[in-house]
Amino acid sequence: MTVTVAVIGAGADPDTVGPEGFSMGYRHAEAIQSIDECTLVGVADIVEENAVAFADAYDLGDEAVFTDVAELVDERSPDMVTVAVPPHVHADVVIECARGGVEAIHCEKPIAATWADSRLLCQEAARFGVQLTFNHQRRFKPSWELAQELLADGAVGDIERVETYATNLYDWGTHCLDALGFFTDDVPADWVLAGLDYRTENVWFGVHNENHATVSWEYENGIHGHAFTGGPWNPLDCRHRICGSEGELRVDVTDGPGIDVRRYDGDGSTHDPEGADAIQLAMAEVVTAYRTDGTSRLAATNALNGTEIIFAAYESVRQRGRVELPLEIEDHPLETMVSEGTLTPVDTDD
Repeated sequence: MTVTVAVIGAGADPDTVGPEGFSMGYRHAEAIQSIDECTLVGVADIVEENAVAFADAYDLGDEAVFTDVAELVDERSPDMVTVAVPPHVHADVVIECARGGVEAIHCEKPIAATWADSRLLCQEAARFGVQLTFNHQRRFKPSWELAQELLADGAVGDIERVETYATNLYDWGTHCLDALGFFTDDVPADWVLAGLDYRTENVWFGVHNENHATVSWEYENGIHGHAFTGGPWNPLDCRHRICGSEGELRVDVTDGPGIDVRRYDGDGSTHDPEGADAIQLAMAEVVTAYRTDGTSRLAATNALNGTEIIFAAYESVRQRGRVELPLEIEDHPLETMVSEGTLTPVDTDD
């Protein structure tokens, strides 16, 4: 079975990465080309020269270049699309593709720029029977996979608390919150409580991100979570820390091993699994799930759990109190607080 794939959102320059863009379309394409029986059939970008450059890079031909998503879907009829446009247009693109008959959609993170759009695009994909996945590719990072296996085998006993550190909550934190979901059986949270500081403008892909935040929550299975973002230092000295009844497991230790297991009985171990291309591994798993009608570990339902915590954290700041879930808001509270003047970050370029 040959799976035909189109890329939506080529990006301007694959060699330049930063808050304005990572040209993830190129990375998606490289992953697609590494998979047997997967064929690139088209690209769409609202900037035609970006689409042309992408098509030239992958020898797609002029007939594969589009500036309109609907035309791409109609004329090329891809089985699957990958979406690498900014978050504020994720919903429009995903819904257009779902309604146009695309059977599998692999979208970049974060899910969308508002909580309403995040729920809507997932709802519409489900309504049309579309396999919708999000590129939380770090679930395929060897240290994260091994950590999940060790935890499942009881390396630190029963998990009681999970912690993570990220540069920011919305753009970077989506990976970290997704990781904690991966380690704790992908269950939703019950409540969220947060505080943040936002004094210097910090915009990623057109969306505001705080400078420093602390977030606490409780999952439905009773496990507590904590996230720390920005600030002057990483208080964990690792990316993730999982505390259990019999010890703790640290993942991606700063200047240390990929995994450090410390048990209260004095035993312990360190592990440094070899690196791998997580984007390629993630894409291969997504394609396999499509071919076999299976469920990907990058499924939208998993992504929504972490995304709800992120938006609920910002809502907690707005309400100045604990937020009970499910979350019943429509907007992105941090964006709203900035637009209304409740928060007034300074643009240092002015």
